[in-house]
Amino acid sequence: MEIGNQIDHIDLTLSFGSDDLKGVPNNHNDALVIRAMVANYDVARIFVDLGSFVNVFFQETINQMELGQYMMEPVITSLFGFTRHAIRPIGLIHLPLTLGKNNTRKTRIVSFIVVDAPSTYNAILGRPAMTYFMAVASALHQKINFLVGSKVGEVKGYQVISRRCYVEEVHIEQKVASTGSVDRPGLAGREQVNLVEEDTSITTGD
Repeated sequence: MEIGNQIDHIDLTLSFGSDDLKGVPNNHNDALVIRAMVANYDVARIFVDLGSFVNVFFQETINQMELGQYMMEPVITSLFGFTRHAIRPIGLIHLPLTLGKNNTRKTRIVSFIVVDAPSTYNAILGRPAMTYFMAVASALHQKINFLVGSKVGEVKGYQVISRRCYVEEVHIEQKVASTGSVDRPGLAGREQVNLVEEDTSITTGD
């Protein structure tokens, strides 16, 4: 299995149409929340945030994953936007991320900033990840489209989980504002990470 960060140069148009809205409620305002393969784990609650200039993994999720073969690098720059104050990252880690299924799967090595901050999400995919995958995301259509060689792959969002995450995030913000506590919510009943067997049929799309 070859994994790389080569950029596809295929003359294809990534777009969304009426067919992409099938099964998606009208006039919704849900964030795009997906699940994907990260370092051989099936990771749920991944928030696709095109307003973020970094990709983020949360420390509690990292703790569930056996990532001894992936070295974490130091980071000296603080991040703003988590719990409305500056957060000093724990480090930077480079992990293989796979989007799509079957013959339209694609893997890229993605750099994640690791932070210890309260969140109902396990990870955030920002603009850098979308660039690596030559991807276009649409919260309206609850989908990501990306180039896989001469084909177009897709990842669909989970609106039920998205809405649940929003409610939990509001509760976290209220708790932080009232108590100053930055504890993450309890894990009971939450979609986290599951270990899966290595799949050697993953394609990089090159």
